[in-house]
Amino acid sequence: MGAHKDVKIQVSGGGSGSGFAALQSQTTDLCDASRPAKAAEIAKCRVVLAASVPPNTRWALDGLSVYVNPANTPGQN
Repeated sequence: MGAHKDVKIQVSGGGSGSGFAALQSQTTDLCDASRPAKAAEIAKCRVVLAASVPPNTRWALDGLSVYVNPANTPGQN
C-alpha cells in the first residue's frame, strides 16, 4: 500500500463462509478459504458476478499444531 496508494489491503478472519459471503455481497475482491466453495455459495456468486464462476486458486496450505499440557491426564475432560 505504501508503493500503491490507490490499493487497499485488509485481512480479516471469520472462516470460509465469511469469505464467500463477502464475495457475494461484493465487499471484497478476494477471499481466503480453507475449504472448497459449496454449490449454493457458487450459485450465489454466479448471480452476483454476472454468471461467472469465482476462480479457485491454491496459494498456500495451512498447518495445525496441537499442544497438550503435561498435567492433563488421559480421561480428563
